[in-house]
Amino acid sequence: MSSKMMITKEGKPKVVTLDYSYPKKYKVWECKIVVPADAELPSGFDRVPRSAAQEAVADAGVEVITTFSGWDGSLDEIELEMVEAEDALYT
Repeated sequence: MSSKMMITKEGKPKVVTLDYSYPKKYKVWECKIVVPADAELPSGFDRVPRSAAQEAVADAGVEVITTFSGWDGSLDEIELEMVEAEDALYT
């Protein structure tokens, strides 16, 4: 089981529990960096944050099997609500 914090449309925090009870062969750490849609990102710019994350894990003595990254990621419904609520605080 895993939990994610979300912000409801009313602006109240809510914890949602997700069931990941199937057997796992790997541990996967996921990190989503959200920037404005009109941000200008140079070609290959995902290499910088990907390399930093990879090095941090390796420096902790944990073998990194592979890393996937790219700026075409997506947000699930809960994450989108959280980003929109956070963005509304600054606009």
